[in-house]
Amino acid sequence: MNREDITRVQESWHTIEPVKRITAELFYVKLFELDSTLKLLFSDQQAREQKFLQLMDATVNGLEHSDVMMSAVRELGIRHPLFGDSDERHGTIGAALFWSLEKCLRKDFTDEVRAAWTNTFDQLSSSLLNGMLRSRTPVTANTAFAIAGPITPTPASPALA
Repeated sequence: MNREDITRVQESWHTIEPVKRITAELFYVKLFELDSTLKLLFSDQQAREQKFLQLMDATVNGLEHSDVMMSAVRELGIRHPLFGDSDERHGTIGAALFWSLEKCLRKDFTDEVRAAWTNTFDQLSSSLLNGMLRSRTPVTANTAFAIAGPITPTPASPALA
């Protein structure tokens, strides 16, 4: 993920601003179409869409501080291993995300914008999977604090919920 990727992702997400709620709704429509078992995890429609938007806003705005963002994403994978459950699940989530972005951005979802989102998603997904793998590592004196310690948000990067 380079500076151009960050700019393209941020600009395209801000383009969606007027239809963000529709983007969240479309994301879950597609996600559940691709994997209906995920409906069991996300029963409250309003809450899930709000969390999606909070996560997307925090992620997109946090890309400027990728070192902090990647640390928070790894921590999310440790604390909530389900998010880092498998490459297959990440593929399903990615497909739903890209489908909803394409529907909402339309002609603005250019090859360059798609590539920027792909690079960003791949890097975030990799960090999340690393966190998930780390959570499966036996806890030792060296890893106990890292696994149990709290995420300390900085003013530049709100904590991921």
